[in-house]
Amino acid sequence: MHIAVNMHSLYDGLHIEKQGMKMKERKKIFRGDRLKQIREVRGFTQDELESRLKLGNTTIYRYEKGDAEPSPVVIGGIARELEVTADYLLGLVDDPSAHLEESELSSIERKLLSAFRRGDLRDLMKIASEEAETEH
Repeated sequence: MHIAVNMHSLYDGLHIEKQGMKMKERKKIFRGDRLKQIREVRGFTQDELESRLKLGNTTIYRYEKGDAEPSPVVIGGIARELEVTADYLLGLVDDPSAHLEESELSSIERKLLSAFRRGDLRDLMKIASEEAETEH
């Protein structure tokens, strides 16, 4: 059985494929509504924020409307520029300055995060693969 994990989806849940057939749709978690709200509170136009982040035209509009999702690097840049946490932009916390606490992570999330922080992609893939098999 061949299982592939798309590494770009680790921040929003695993996107798993089995023999080329989708088993789980990738869910969106970036909160475009929060981006729009905090951008307006901070007094930025979409064009100004795109310029500061060196993004293409209409990129912020597409993020806010849910037509596109920013990469983790871009999420970090948006968070820094708007002085909020990435956790807030991802909908993990409701306070713009709060962070998700370790105690709120499941054991599998802790294992995945630990492997990611160590840069051990082999272990990360193994953990994700084992978790996917236990779910089915």
